[in-house]
Amino acid sequence: MKISWRRELLLAITAAVTMTACSDQTLDPVDNSNCNQPTLTCTSCHGDPATDESAPPTDTKGSSDTTEVTVGAHRSHLGASDWHAALMCSDCHVVPTAVNAPRHIDGGNAELTWSTLATTNGATPLFDRAAATCSGVYCHGATLTEGGAVPQWTVVDGSQAACGTCHGLPPAAPHPQDSACETCHAMVVDQNLAFVDASLHINGVVNVEVTSCNACHGNATNAAPPTDTAGSSDTNDVTVGAHQAHLAVSPWHRQVQCDDCHIVPTSMGDAGHIDASPAEVTWGTVATADGANPTFDRVAATCDGAYCHGASLMGPNTGGTVARTPVWTTVDGTWDSCGDTCHTTPPGGTHPVNDQCQICHSSVVSSFDATTPANTIWNNSDLHINGTVNF
Repeated sequence: MKISWRRELLLAITAAVTMTACSDQTLDPVDNSNCNQPTLTCTSCHGDPATDESAPPTDTKGSSDTTEVTVGAHRSHLGASDWHAALMCSDCHVVPTAVNAPRHIDGGNAELTWSTLATTNGATPLFDRAAATCSGVYCHGATLTEGGAVPQWTVVDGSQAACGTCHGLPPAAPHPQDSACETCHAMVVDQNLAFVDASLHINGVVNVEVTSCNACHGNATNAAPPTDTAGSSDTNDVTVGAHQAHLAVSPWHRQVQCDDCHIVPTSMGDAGHIDASPAEVTWGTVATADGANPTFDRVAATCDGAYCHGASLMGPNTGGTVARTPVWTTVDGTWDSCGDTCHTTPPGGTHPVNDQCQICHSSVVSSFDATTPANTIWNNSDLHINGTVNF
């Protein structure tokens, strides 16, 4: 019966140790002055004793050919790198403490296991020895939106280490569509994509340093687009739309806050922030005031049922019309026209038929011209569309 070379090696070492009454040979450099067997280290069988690098080349058969799966990209991973964190043997293998430790030379091919780094973010790595491919591993972007790369272990020409191989530049949404990586990852790369600290790349952690919301979206005034995360300032884009029409200081309505429509995160990685695409729309107490039940139709770019646009107001006067479903991407003033949007002037239903708003709402307005609504003089615009009828 043919015995594998690994088994032969194990038998030979075990026999030698037994004959000299030595304990099982460890793989750490130890004092063997009382033993006739030489000290064994990992590089006694593979790697380079001169540099104390235990990873091939050379493999256990003496090969240094990277096209052989027993050699492959070992050194590309474990050697010093100027673009990624140094990997350890234990990221892919069980590192034995003795020659005959389980899962070392007691099997056929070297067994692949996976460390917490390789399985970060729920990654499920798989190595196909026949194809010499590695898939589903965190280190090659498996948990990113694009699904990562499936590198060929025996191709060691740098083609699989090019920036953009494991993730897009920038990564796909919901990552902000901004290729200036240094905006958020300045501790990792600079503006030329040169690595400032390679140990922070592929280290199991997204190293983000953002000092303000408008580093990714918004402008110098506030964090609302424009610009959006893709750099757009076009109000025809739903990601831009009427953001500034709501959040900018206004002479006629309360200044809308981000949390009126979104969950405002306290940190970049908070749930509901960049973990979903498109941006999630939620509703604050003003949007849902007076029993309003808002909805946002992203395809049509319309907002319906929001308190802010008169959803809970009484119906229009007989024969009147009122527009309460604004188009988010129409930012030309048609949706803030006094008297034909949100409510008529005066409101219908049981509201007194009197268009002199200041009679009952003097804390809000001091005069109102129904013929020329622009002539309205606001005493306190913060009290208009604030969730309360100031009477």
